[in-house]
Amino acid sequence: MQAIDNLIRYSLGRLNLLTFVHTLLVQFLDTPLSFVQGYQHLMLVGPPGSGKSQYSNVLAQLYGALCIVADVDIKDGVARVKEKFPSDFIATYVGQTAPQTRDILVQSLEKVLLIDEAYGLTETGSSGKNKDDSYGHEAVNEIVSFLSTHMGQMIVIAAGYKEEMVKFRTSNVGLARRIPRVI
Repeated sequence: MQAIDNLIRYSLGRLNLLTFVHTLLVQFLDTPLSFVQGYQHLMLVGPPGSGKSQYSNVLAQLYGALCIVADVDIKDGVARVKEKFPSDFIATYVGQTAPQTRDILVQSLEKVLLIDEAYGLTETGSSGKNKDDSYGHEAVNEIVSFLSTHMGQMIVIAAGYKEEMVKFRTSNVGLARRIPRVI
């Protein structure tokens, strides 16, 4: 499969990613129904320029080929994830972040959603308190809740730098269970 061949061309955790793809295929082929109904979301961690976005696009192609997601955007013959940044989830006023986050998630049903630099949702500034800190946590809470009620209806890939993503993953007790894989 061309998608799998493309995976090995990028520098981000080749062995770990190939192991992941192998495990993904075996689980899918062994028990397709329970596989699709489980949490298939993942975190891609690595330094700048390591290919996290490219991996996401290749994984979107793979998920589409396995019919795990029904709607894979193809542009110039390449699968594309629906890419969002933390600022896309954060609203201007109190009480608007959860509905804005929910809208993004609803638009991503049956797709692969990439949240690039996801740690930005919960990262604190140099003063120790980010003005958007409560807004970001509201977005994360909405993401966790949405993934619980829409299991198997989309794939979320959260990407970012390793240290920051470790903090992000522990920012909400349910996040690690909803996004169980780290590559």
